[in-house]
Amino acid sequence: SQSQVREVKFSVNGGDVNYGTNVTLSCETAGATIYYKEGNAAVFSEYNGEIEIKNDVTITAYATKEGMVAAEQITKTYTLKKYTVTLNYNNETTIENEEITSGSTYTLPTEVTRTGYTFGGWELNGEIVNTVKVTNADVELTATWTPITYTVVFNSGVDDGSVRDTMD
Repeated sequence: SQSQVREVKFSVNGGDVNYGTNVTLSCETAGATIYYKEGNAAVFSEYNGEIEIKNDVTITAYATKEGMVAAEQITKTYTLKKYTVTLNYNNETTIENEEITSGSTYTLPTEVTRTGYTFGGWELNGEIVNTVKVTNADVELTATWTPITYTVVFNSGVDDGSVRDTMD
């Protein structure tokens, strides 16, 4: 009877992974060719390098070599991790948490108000940003505010055009 090709080994054993994780396939049988498919693809493709995980996916692989029995198919499922984007409105009360899938871009709200202030944007690591791409960690952003200044003029009540005092 013919000997069988060794099963395909996956560098990452499935489970929760970050967006952009690279998976390599290998086989201990010298000269074996590895074939794989993603999801419900009808056809297997010859493996020729890393597979980058960009979404939830199932990868099925096997190896063959002429004169040997093909290896059994091995299947691994990869799910993109979830992370939290925290929006600290910096107004003593409001904090929002949004769960985001690794690799997603989150567009930050712009219709943000606080009495007596002008919204200056969302700060992340000292920079003002409009969007944030979440790849491998929770992210916290803080709203920035500029106080609205008013000039108050005290009128003496005397209609001589004079101003007694001002205050900013």
